[in-house]
Amino acid sequence: MLGLMTAEQGKSISISSTYREAGHLFFPVLLVFIIMGLIIVEGFILFIVPGILFSIWYIFSLYAAVIHRKRKAEALCLSKAVVRTSMGRVLSYTLLVGTIAYGPGIVISTMIEKGVFDTLSGHLVAVISSGLITSILAVWATAFSLLLYLDLIKANPEISECFCLKSNET
Repeated sequence: MLGLMTAEQGKSISISSTYREAGHLFFPVLLVFIIMGLIIVEGFILFIVPGILFSIWYIFSLYAAVIHRKRKAEALCLSKAVVRTSMGRVLSYTLLVGTIAYGPGIVISTMIEKGVFDTLSGHLVAVISSGLITSILAVWATAFSLLLYLDLIKANPEISECFCLKSNET
């Protein structure tokens, strides 16, 4: 059986146990995702500003559900607490990372729409390269936001105390 070593715990984790753990987390995380989505959509239906605010507050909800095993409202509350302690930092990093991660794809897509790539092969190369660049940068953006989430929790120990987060999770 293939085993992976975790840096923090120093113990081996098998691939099958990883899949089993992911299977156990699937429905709770899906439920958090659905609730988060409904709240954000409701915010946008009411007015634009609440939708934007809810999007920012609940940006880390899925991380709370996966990393800290928080369910439903508790995952949403943890995300909101993390964001509220450093709203400026979250906004600035999110805008910066979003621009870096999705900017090149938007530029290439705009060039495609404007007809810069007038041949079929040029158009095809532009579409494929845009997809590849956006996919790679989206993975980077996800990793960056996860590290930001963990850093914000580590910087605010009262959040760990309030939500009973174990020290080895952060």
